[in-house]
Amino acid sequence: MYEAFIDLDELIVRCRDKLSRKFIQEAVACYRAGAFRSCIVATWNAVVFDFLHKLRELELLGDREAAKLLEEFDKLRGSGKQFRELWQFESNIPEIALTKFELISTVEKSDIERLFEDRSRCDHPSMTSLEEPFEATAELARYHLRSAVTHLLERPPVQGRAARERIFQDIKSEYFPVEPELAIKYFQKSPLARARFVLVKDVVIGLTKNLLIEECPEDERSRQFAALNAVSNMYPQETREILNSQLSDIILNRVTDENWDKVIVYLGSIAAWDSLSEPCRLKAKA
Repeated sequence: MYEAFIDLDELIVRCRDKLSRKFIQEAVACYRAGAFRSCIVATWNAVVFDFLHKLRELELLGDREAAKLLEEFDKLRGSGKQFRELWQFESNIPEIALTKFELISTVEKSDIERLFEDRSRCDHPSMTSLEEPFEATAELARYHLRSAVTHLLERPPVQGRAARERIFQDIKSEYFPVEPELAIKYFQKSPLARARFVLVKDVVIGLTKNLLIEECPEDERSRQFAALNAVSNMYPQETREILNSQLSDIILNRVTDENWDKVIVYLGSIAAWDSLSEPCRLKAKA
C-alpha cells in the first residue's frame, strides 16, 4: 500500500507460481528491450496461469467452485475448437476473481480488466487501423507489470471472507504460537503474506474487539495478543493507521467501566498509546 516504486527484478521474485514467474521474467525482458506490446501480452499470460494455479490450490482445499471452473477450462482446452469460449473464459477472470473468490478488490478488478483490454489491442492488429496502430508506452507496460504482480501474482489464493475465517480459525487452535516471533513465521505462510489492506484491517479490528470486549479463556487471549503483535510487526504503517482511526472509538463507545481492566492490559501489550485520542488517554490515566 505504501510502496512508491518497485524494482522490476523484485516484481519477478514476488511471484508465487513458478510458471507465472517465468512469464513475468519474459515480460520484464521485453520491457527492457523496448518491446512494450510483447511485455503486456506476456504479463496477461502470467495473470491467466496464476489464476489457474490459484484454482488448483483452492481445489485441493475442497473448494467446489474452483473445481467446477477447472473442469470447464479443461473441457474447453481439450476440444480444440472452442477458441471463442476460451477467450470468453479469459475475459471473465477479473470478474470471477472478485465475485467468486475475493482475490482482488473492485479497484484492482478495473486494473486487471484494463490489462486484458490492452493485451487484446497489442495481440490483435486487426483491432486498429493500419494508419494508426496501437502504440504501447513504457509507462503503460510498467503499470500493467506492477498491477499484475501486486494485485494477483504475489498473493496466496485465499483473500476476503475466506481468508478472515481461516486466520481466526487458526488463532483459535490451541497449537497457534503464543510468542509474536513464532506467530510472524506462521503468518508468513498464511493469507496474511502480502495481504490486501482490507484483510489487515479486518484482522486488526477483529482481534482488538475480541481482546477489549469479548470474554474468552486466558490461553486464547494470549494467542490473540501474539497474533495482533505479529500483524503489527508485519504491517506497522497499516496497523498504526487502522488503530489511529478506530481504536479510541472502540474503547470509548464499546468498553464499559467494568471492563476497563482489559483496556489497561491491551495498552500494556500493544504499542498503541500514541493512537489514542486525548479523552481516551485521560480516562486511561484515571
